[in-house]
Amino acid sequence: MHNLVWLGVRSLVSLAIFAIPAAAAYAFIMMPTRLIRRMYYLPARRTAEAHVKFVVHPLIPRTASPVNTVPVSQLDRGKNPGKTKVWTGDGLYGTASRSQFMVFLFEKGKRIPWIVDRQGWFWGDGRVWDVLFGKECIEEAEKGLSGDDLIKIEQRKQKQEQKAIKAKRQPRGFKELPKK
Repeated sequence: MHNLVWLGVRSLVSLAIFAIPAAAAYAFIMMPTRLIRRMYYLPARRTAEAHVKFVVHPLIPRTASPVNTVPVSQLDRGKNPGKTKVWTGDGLYGTASRSQFMVFLFEKGKRIPWIVDRQGWFWGDGRVWDVLFGKECIEEAEKGLSGDDLIKIEQRKQKQEQKAIKAKRQPRGFKELPKK
């Protein structure tokens, strides 16, 4: 009986050691099927809501590329869509970025995101996708400000507020020493 227990334990350890690289290999093989090559916006009609059509990489090379159609209401840029913007103002569609080569789109009810290549083919430009997936207002997207620009504007506002607070706290006869 004792030997049978040890056989079971050794078998479970061996299976666990095998499962880790097997899961990594499966993820590596399946990842291209989540990598979006082209995106098309299909506007809403009287009977159906708006959809997005994805053309993804095939699982087996040199075969037809799969096409997936997903309702726009089911897609989101993630838990914090304000941090990730598709529009950068660089590149052909305004989506190129030096720091991020992809954007994740999460489909409601699914754990594995769609991976959108910033250098891929887009319908329209990146501002359209920010409005659709980021749930931004159209006026904000029309300004054409990238995520970096918005961060700089916010930092300037914070500096202005800090200067105003500092000016209120200073005594009236106090003068600051010149900075070297």
